Amino acid sequence: MSTDAPRPLSEPRDAATVVLVRPTSPAFEVLLLRRHGKSGFMANAYVFPGGKRDEADGQAPSDRLGLSGDEAAQVLGEDLTPERALGHFVAAARETWEEARVWLGTGPTASDVESGTLFFDLLGRPETQVTLAALRYLAFWTTPVVEPRRFATRFFVCEVPADQVARHDAHETTEHLWLAPAEAVARYAEGTLALAPPTLRILEELAGCPTVAAALALAPHAPMSSTTPEFLMDGTAACLVLPGDPLHPTAPGTVPDRFVLQGGRWLSVRPELSAA
Repeated sequence: MSTDAPRPLSEPRDAATVVLVRPTSPAFEVLLLRRHGKSGFMANAYVFPGGKRDEADGQAPSDRLGLSGDEAAQVLGEDLTPERALGHFVAAARETWEEARVWLGTGPTASDVESGTLFFDLLGRPETQVTLAALRYLAFWTTPVVEPRRFATRFFVCEVPADQVARHDAHETTEHLWLAPAEAVARYAEGTLALAPPTLRILEELAGCPTVAAALALAPHAPMSSTTPEFLMDGTAACLVLPGDPLHPTAPGTVPDRFVLQGGRWLSVRPELSAA
């Protein structure tokens, strides 16, 4: 019998992610970035731009952001302080600039894109603004407790122009793609595109939207409970069970809602998405 002490649970760190949608004919595309193969978290997976919330994010001047801390706290809820809530929105915009060179506002020039000017350096210019009000609060996922590195991630969705371009940073990310959500889901099913379960689920939901307006309408933009998968075995099948699934230990429901590990990949199981 092992005498090793149980590993203490990791406290999840705040993070923010942005689903960028640009109109196309007939619907829209989303931006996906491929994480570096040597990354310590989700290596080679395609993700939406995003990252950890830094303390400095909550201290950004609200008069340059188009959103106050009180407004941010009203949207996110969870008893977050205004500074911490605003930090999620700023982190989303900052990471979008740092990872994809997409500025959610006005001011930066082509040379800023080329040189990689830092987010807060740009924000210090009098002519530069960030439009955080354009970020719609879409989802809230927390990494399962079995993982050593955990994040409490707020997902936002934001419309960008039809001619919006992006550039991966060639450091944390090595490739970028604009894809229709249904195509991204199909590539995942074929095994040619690696996705984390939350990314896959959000893409599945977006695949049912015929327009950008419908995609934005998916976002409650109001406080919501975290979706925290629970790892368990259903017979011989490894599962990540979501709240509402009959097997979820703390929030059981009546409709299957889970990911099942098959062939080294997590496959989504939810009847209404399968029907779509």
